[in-house]
Amino acid sequence: MPGIGGLELTKRIRKEHPSIKVIAMSTFNERSLISQMTEQGAYGYLLKNAYRKQAWPQMGKSPVLTTRKKEVLSLIAEGFTNAQIAKSSL
Repeated sequence: MPGIGGLELTKRIRKEHPSIKVIAMSTFNERSLISQMTEQGAYGYLLKNAYRKQAWPQMGKSPVLTTRKKEVLSLIAEGFTNAQIAKSSL
């Protein structure tokens, strides 16, 4: 992003608009960067090229999600953290 990095932008958004849930999207897959993003308030982190690793036959089709995956997505939408989701046993 020209002029501002994702870490700084996430920090600003969370400070100025705490109700906004930030989900970072990046090509960088370094654990330290992902940790820094979540420390700054990001609720999630997606890799831009993640779909390539799933070997989906057609990108137009949605993947079948397990019950647990649907639960996890629902919890993310409700604002739960990764740690809270990991501890949940819905």
